[in-house]
Amino acid sequence: MEKTRPPRRRLRRFLIVLIILTTLIGAALLFGPALILRALNFVPRGSVETYWHEVEQQSITSEPQALPAILSTRLATRVALAPTAVSTEQVSNTPSVTPMPTLARTATVPPTGSPQATALPTNTPTSVSTPIPTPTPTPTNPFADYFSSAFQPQKVHIFSRGYLDLSMNGSQTSANALWIGKDTGNQPLGIIEFDENAIPQLCQLYFNNCRDPRFRIDKVDFRPGGMEVYGSINVVGLFWQQVGVVFLLDANNVTLHLGGMIWNDEIYEVPKSGQIATTLTDLTNRGNAALKGLTIDADNTHMTIAQLYFDDNRFIVVLKDAS
Repeated sequence: MEKTRPPRRRLRRFLIVLIILTTLIGAALLFGPALILRALNFVPRGSVETYWHEVEQQSITSEPQALPAILSTRLATRVALAPTAVSTEQVSNTPSVTPMPTLARTATVPPTGSPQATALPTNTPTSVSTPIPTPTPTPTNPFADYFSSAFQPQKVHIFSRGYLDLSMNGSQTSANALWIGKDTGNQPLGIIEFDENAIPQLCQLYFNNCRDPRFRIDKVDFRPGGMEVYGSINVVGLFWQQVGVVFLLDANNVTLHLGGMIWNDEIYEVPKSGQIATTLTDLTNRGNAALKGLTIDADNTHMTIAQLYFDDNRFIVVLKDAS
């Protein structure tokens, strides 16, 4: 006959297990996920600001990005793009509106020998001039310095086989600037500029609010040479883990690589193995494949990415001929 354990012994073991679990949960709450990240071999790199300062210093000492000289100088020295007047030669395909000349009343002197004009009666009402409508201003190209001619496309088709296939009006790109044309050497050139506010707009319009069974994107913060992406990833299909991820621009100025993970304003290196590392690496590889295969048809111009550029609050895509 099997002996049953005394109720007190079972209760004692239950209390011991409960105390251990409570201690572990309390430690996690007390020390935060930083302790868990260290336990999972996430190596701390320092504060976020220190990290980006080091990245900036490395970019200064290394070979600069291959942006045109005017563009790189202008972006490095400005806080916001200052409007630059664009001549009709620079924006040859953009229709302009010429203001109507002001009409002035002038007295007409009758020719010699002709009868004198009869004066109008004093009670005749004076004619009222029709107000001249204010002309629509011509769009200003902030990058006009290195365009010989440029236009704003009416239709845009963005395609990357297996990843993207979007058609939209030029006004629906959420871009601060979108200009296509020829550079000063008469070669095809396109420039698209986004700020951080464009990301949630694009997510809402075209990417299901940037929600996927594997990840969610909540916020993007542009930095010189890269960006921080905040959101959540699905861990083994059981729960969502909030993460902040650093992406840095590669030397080719087209693709990105993982720079680390962010928690509580601290950067951690991403481990080479594990569920989180696998998910982030897979998403990075897919994003880079989409970037390398991306083509943009703007009206009748077929272009692809020449390079990407990040500063503190802007993301700029420089386009070249895709043929």
